[in-house]
Amino acid sequence: MKYAIYGVNRIAKDFMYIFDKTDIVCFYTDGEEQAWMGLPVYKIDDWYKVEKNYDRIIICDIEKDEKRKKLENMGLKYKADFLYEEDFFMSLDRYPLNSCAKKMIAWGAGRRAEKLAYFYGLDNIEFFVDSKEQGLYWKNSGKKILLPDKVDRWDSYFVVITVAKSDSIIKSLEERGLIHYRDYCTLGELLTQPSWMLKKTIFDKNCYNVECRTIFNHVELNQTGELQCCCVPFVIGRIGNVEEGSIESIWTGIVHKIMCLAINNRTYSFCNSEMCPVFIGRERNGKIDLINEYMNIEDFPRNLLVNFEDSCNLRCESCRDKVQIANGKEYEKNIRYADLLIEKVLPHVEFIIMAGTGEVFVGKGYERMYLSDAMRKVKWIRLLTNGTLFNKQNWEKFSKNKLGKIFLTVSVDAATKETYEKLRRNGNFDILRENMEFASQLRKSGKLSYFRMNFVVQKKNYQEMPLFVQWGKQLGADEVFFTKILNYGTYSQDEFFEISMMEEDGMTPKKELVKILDLPIMKDEIVDLGTIRYSHEPIGIDYIENYYKWELERKVPHLFE
Repeated sequence: MKYAIYGVNRIAKDFMYIFDKTDIVCFYTDGEEQAWMGLPVYKIDDWYKVEKNYDRIIICDIEKDEKRKKLENMGLKYKADFLYEEDFFMSLDRYPLNSCAKKMIAWGAGRRAEKLAYFYGLDNIEFFVDSKEQGLYWKNSGKKILLPDKVDRWDSYFVVITVAKSDSIIKSLEERGLIHYRDYCTLGELLTQPSWMLKKTIFDKNCYNVECRTIFNHVELNQTGELQCCCVPFVIGRIGNVEEGSIESIWTGIVHKIMCLAINNRTYSFCNSEMCPVFIGRERNGKIDLINEYMNIEDFPRNLLVNFEDSCNLRCESCRDKVQIANGKEYEKNIRYADLLIEKVLPHVEFIIMAGTGEVFVGKGYERMYLSDAMRKVKWIRLLTNGTLFNKQNWEKFSKNKLGKIFLTVSVDAATKETYEKLRRNGNFDILRENMEFASQLRKSGKLSYFRMNFVVQKKNYQEMPLFVQWGKQLGADEVFFTKILNYGTYSQDEFFEISMMEEDGMTPKKELVKILDLPIMKDEIVDLGTIRYSHEPIGIDYIENYYKWELERKVPHLFE
């Protein structure tokens, strides 16, 4: 079937980017005739001159009433002679969600619930459900938090599961007679439904005047097999799961393509501007130039973050209750994921970051990767570690036969033995200090090309921030990086507010923290306040090829040359 598009605008351009196999023969406009995107443009008043060249017209616009009235005055009928661009959207969905159009509730009141409210809209959520009631209302929003037993008529709602471990919740819902997709779904399934994603970005009226290409060239693999194309707190979430399809098909699939569209059209509809430093000081009031070309997805990701193994020698207070070492099926899965990345992704990768979860020097899946021959050709390797095992023996094992530069980032979170061993349970501060001295020597000798120390700010450690900066300066660290603590389901709402040094909006530092941030040493050139938005200046550049490279080059220019 052949089509004409009524509308020479960004909406039409977005439509053609996604539905690139659709046979479009021309455009109609209310203005002057011209040529656009390699096709002729005709005045809509002259539609009869070329109507035999196509079967139907597609109206592409945010406001469609005037265009519809004009076509109807010409005797054309909706669906018979013309369609809307959104009539095509549902053809991209694998399954219909909430086919009965029921009111939505969220099961879970933590960080994932925040993501649902941010991207889908708090007004679209009737109330929240949580197994331990966390207060009368969710974040003072006026939306109630109910215990599961207090919910009447489950079948009258569409339930979105906003917790990471959902098996027991799914079982509970199905015991109540609810059916997957019709009556409930997970947060990932809702937020990556193509028809919803397209509506969100295509009809988004505002743009940012910045170009960040990370989503086009970066991929992450997490513990459940989900692939993401940017840092989880910064974007909407997964683009697919390796348990359900190949990496190649997911990377070139429709969910990833729609996320790339939101970069091309500069709406950044799936980016969390409250978290990502790229958006500090920017307003969404720009307009994209229709002349700009839309970039296609690269054939393979050039940047990889491995995030798939939980094995760790520590049991940090904010993370877990016990030391976790993968065995049995979990061990087999980690090895399988490692082999998958070694075969399918590493041959194309220039920059690898390992690892976002667990400990590199404990996880056998991670070890399998960094000992593989495929790592020899990687140009840049960023090692993320808790530092307790970063000794000479493990360094020599990790760095052996590597041709690329190695960057080190150590998560510490304290500057004294007492605080460190409270927060980093099972850790030994004396051993950590020795290992940091070793890292300092490697940096000074050039064996490490970059050295950063991380500090997650919370009530139990914020007063040690100045001392941490002093320690970093003594070691010759390139950067001392601070970030606010996030709730990964470890704490109740009230517990988290007590621990966090942010006000309830999650953005404003509490007055006690402000006093620390105002100290002269906190303005030292090696300090980066990360997601703690205080006295932050806009980044001052309008093009970022890859966020993960950019954040390192802010402190060490030309690091990736």
